[in-house]
Amino acid sequence: MELSWLEDFMVLANNGNFSVSAAQRNMTQSAFSKRIKSLENWLGTELIDRRTFPAVLTPAGTEFREIAQTTLNAMISERGRLRTSYSSREVELRILGATTLLMLFAPRWLAELKDTCGDFSFSLKTQNFYTMVQALGDREVDLVLQYSHPSLPSLYDKSKFHSRVLAAEMFVPVTLAYSNGPPSILASGKPDDVRLLRYSRDGFLARVEDMIFRRNNFDAGQCRTIAESPTVEVLKNCVLMGQGIAWLPYSSVQSELETGNLVLAGSEAWFEQLEVRVYGLKEVESRLVQRIWGNLDSSLVG
Repeated sequence: MELSWLEDFMVLANNGNFSVSAAQRNMTQSAFSKRIKSLENWLGTELIDRRTFPAVLTPAGTEFREIAQTTLNAMISERGRLRTSYSSREVELRILGATTLLMLFAPRWLAELKDTCGDFSFSLKTQNFYTMVQALGDREVDLVLQYSHPSLPSLYDKSKFHSRVLAAEMFVPVTLAYSNGPPSILASGKPDDVRLLRYSRDGFLARVEDMIFRRNNFDAGQCRTIAESPTVEVLKNCVLMGQGIAWLPYSSVQSELETGNLVLAGSEAWFEQLEVRVYGLKEVESRLVQRIWGNLDSSLVG
């Protein structure tokens, strides 16, 4: 059982509305409902009577509500005690982020932060897009680094989270260079000749791909999709093996483009500029995180 399931349950028990509860927990209603069902499956009994609106607790749910609240209170209390007792053993800044950003952007950005915020230890880890939102909301991490786009909806509730734009990143289509120099196949007007390497459909970058296709009146459904992956690095390796076209952050392929190993597979009409954003909770306890946000507020317009 996940502790966050108890938090999900308490939110639902307090308002009786699945859609409102899902919004408060920063996830889709479908994902929220699955988490409540997972808790019920783990307990072996139904906690929510879904036949009514608003939803009400079953007798088992009423009994479990007190247990869940007591458990959460105890865990929060012990977390505070352990943090105080063993804080010297923990890293001072916990960051989740897209793998490419952790590899190519985060080290330089953190070095710059240390110049203004003082020295600190940190950990860098990656998760899927939706898990990062949840982890930040549950205070499992301090900051999240992700790509964003102003035309696409955000999963981060502005009443709970704040963010700042740290940099811009161009998202470009690339393919392996060939000695006979074939024309740009994106400009050929023949989608059935295009071999695509695409992002997993539940990821953020897949939505950026779709936006680029719509703008260019390009029916990606007529293309042959060779591979799908949630990560830039996997798709880049597929491109380097000559398997097709992928949209990748420019910083991840800059050296290969400069050496001519990879070439752009389309004109600027097929490019898209992304934002590199840092996200955090508005209510933070860490003095270091407070200093970081103060530094960002004084140097950036987010």
